[in-house]
Amino acid sequence: LTAQLIQRLAAVFGDDIQVYHSKLNHHQRVEIWNAVMAGQKIILGARSSLFLPFQDLGLVIIDEEHDPSYKQSEPAPRYQGRDTAIYLAHMHKAEVILGSATPSLSSYYNASLGKFGLVSLMQRHGSAPLPTIEIIDLREKYKKGLMQSIFSNTLKDAIDNALAREEQVLIFQNRRGYSPTLQCTFCDFKAECPNCDVGLTVHKYFDQLRCHYCGYQVKLPKLCPSCGQETLKRIGYGTEKIEDEIAKVFPKARIQRMDYDTANTKTKYESILWDFKNGEIDILIGTQMITKGLDFANLSVVAVPDGDRILNFPDYQANERAFQLFTQVAGRAGRRDVQGKVFIQTFNPNHPVIQETQTVKGTPTVSVPTILSPHQYYIET
Repeated sequence: LTAQLIQRLAAVFGDDIQVYHSKLNHHQRVEIWNAVMAGQKIILGARSSLFLPFQDLGLVIIDEEHDPSYKQSEPAPRYQGRDTAIYLAHMHKAEVILGSATPSLSSYYNASLGKFGLVSLMQRHGSAPLPTIEIIDLREKYKKGLMQSIFSNTLKDAIDNALAREEQVLIFQNRRGYSPTLQCTFCDFKAECPNCDVGLTVHKYFDQLRCHYCGYQVKLPKLCPSCGQETLKRIGYGTEKIEDEIAKVFPKARIQRMDYDTANTKTKYESILWDFKNGEIDILIGTQMITKGLDFANLSVVAVPDGDRILNFPDYQANERAFQLFTQVAGRAGRRDVQGKVFIQTFNPNHPVIQETQTVKGTPTVSVPTILSPHQYYIET
């Protein structure tokens, strides 16, 4: 759960709120279970909190309802947390709020049919202006020799200017590790997981190849396992490689990476957020865990160096997911008086999703909702 969300709710509701998730130990779970049985007023929880013994449930708020992490595939039971929460509310005759800046197509379709009410909030809270979104055509940049490492001259200048003004920068890459592919340029060998039949990701820091599905690990080879040649090439880049490249291009910047490798515990996660909030980090690189729910006053530039990887992911919902990620990460920029700037680098600037992202121009925030139907209502934020 987002540390900022927990802190803000606790500041308002104090002891009336309990936090429930799968990382709690057995004694903590029993304590919250008994508290709910006794009529605990507010529970802030992950999808597992749906199975607590609610006695008089009156309202269910599903934040970021579009998020695919609501769907549990492993281990059993397998269920969609959002849909389960809606049915739980139906059983208790409770109200439902679905909140999202980028609602899922299924929820939006239900709203268009009148099954859900719809509230559209098209302005940010306070005086914060919406960020500008600039699409950078990598074809032109490479053709004209205007690339430095993985950064176009436009993006590099924007980061330089932000650092000169002592503002902060966020770089989003939805792939952890150093490189997603290890391939032999002589025999075309590709390192794949023996269990999942998917490509192994290079993790330079750990000197390993890792499978992000089953956890399989093997030492990073120096010679090709197939032909024995020293022709192994690391193709593509993840957050770890971006961190290395940024250190070369912006040597004076204070850099931090935030992904499952560096923030795999609550303490590490909160420590990175705290340092960024206090201005001790100039450039933060991260995966999708930095795209939503975070509010930093001094963050002015957001960059997506490889928008095509998200668009070309082999999934039937890839376009929908790409639009959600682009829009959500864009909403991190310029959340105070200074207008933020968002840069998306792509080889396909005319892609409909890219164009639609530029049209939306930002992510409004939540305000007090209006109930539009007896038991369900929907908020687009």
